[in-house]
Amino acid sequence: MTLPAVASVTLGRQRYDSHALGLEVQLGLLPSVNRARITLPRAVAPDAAPGDPAELSLRAVDGSSVVLHGTLHALSAAGAGATEAVLADDGARLAALRPCRTYQGQDGGTVVRALAEEAGAGIGALELDLPLAAYVAHGRRSAAEHVATLAKLGGALAGCDEAGRIELRALPSRAERALRYDREILALRVTRRAAPEVRQVMLGNGPAASPEAPDALLQSRSPLPADAPPPGAQARWLPAPALRSPRAALAAGQARDTEAASRATRVEARAILLPWLRPGMVLEIQQLPDRLDAAGPWLVLTVCHARLAGAPGETRFTAVSAAAGPSLLASLASAVGGLL
Repeated sequence: MTLPAVASVTLGRQRYDSHALGLEVQLGLLPSVNRARITLPRAVAPDAAPGDPAELSLRAVDGSSVVLHGTLHALSAAGAGATEAVLADDGARLAALRPCRTYQGQDGGTVVRALAEEAGAGIGALELDLPLAAYVAHGRRSAAEHVATLAKLGGALAGCDEAGRIELRALPSRAERALRYDREILALRVTRRAAPEVRQVMLGNGPAASPEAPDALLQSRSPLPADAPPPGAQARWLPAPALRSPRAALAAGQARDTEAASRATRVEARAILLPWLRPGMVLEIQQLPDRLDAAGPWLVLTVCHARLAGAPGETRFTAVSAAAGPSLLASLASAVGGLL
């Protein structure tokens, strides 16, 4: 059965415990922006304005967790109605920035840090191995989209942590938590599609052996990596001009293949309220019925926490297979080693 939940909301200098009539929290990986929509009774008149610090924490059966930390994004109220507050973390700052800058001689993590600082966003852990000779952060994309692109090129996950800061995490190789069917998991849907047969080739540009080489910014007429299979039924070429070394181009292609393989199997689940659950975590699901082959591990992509007045809270999440990554990367490790 579902269990009651307690929400604590801080808007500016005021904190409201047990006041929320309803709430919905949407969490995802960048470039998505994490947001919380909270309804307060009409008797509550928050002394806060958009831009003020804000935080939402939820307490459920297995403890309390900060779900979203950031700023008050919007505040609305009707004459005789309730007050609605919208909170957003620092992903909103990245989404609002359209940069126009070229970064030269800086690796991917340094570029992400510079974009976050320009947007005024906090910075958490940055686990990204992406050598770059130069990166053009053009205004056709938001800073959030640039950060997500850099993370994908380096095989990492881009999002926001519990403190609302921008973070990049390496793909986890094993489950961090376990859930049980008919205990935490209330309903489960598993969708399986045919695994992709087309190899994703991230095509870099440049004849250099490394981003530090003097000719790293020269254009090349041959594909990078040089042994890239020709485009067609077995391979798809995807342009990535920021990649200037064989190692970076091959690793980015492998990361793209891993992502495509993982998305062939997808889980949609409804669970009791799990305030600690965040995108980027890896789960396993235990005690499944025989007809469900979905133990995992599963990489969580989206999370939605919801609670209505007088009703228990619940968490819905979507996830893709996390088993494809390590096996695929292991099978291609020898090829990477030959180009280092």
